[in-house]
Amino acid sequence: LVVEDDAVVALDVAETLAESGFEVAGPAPSVARALDLIERAGCDVAVLDINLGSETSAPVAQALIERGTPFVAMSGYSREQLPAIFAERR
Repeated sequence: LVVEDDAVVALDVAETLAESGFEVAGPAPSVARALDLIERAGCDVAVLDINLGSETSAPVAQALIERGTPFVAMSGYSREQLPAIFAERR
């Protein structure tokens, strides 16, 4: 699953993953779309942009943690600026 609100970045990440042999769900530009994809299609691993415009992907990270699904997060934030759910994880 790719969660990214910038269309150019989202397509680049999805294309890179697909070229590496991954089946890509998304990209999802919002929390609602990402959670919908997780529920409908499932997810084995995710790439999350932390800042999704007016929201963060923290609810998506929480859903993935509850399911035991690994994820990586992308951000321009410093560690001190990260939402707690991301700052607590390494």
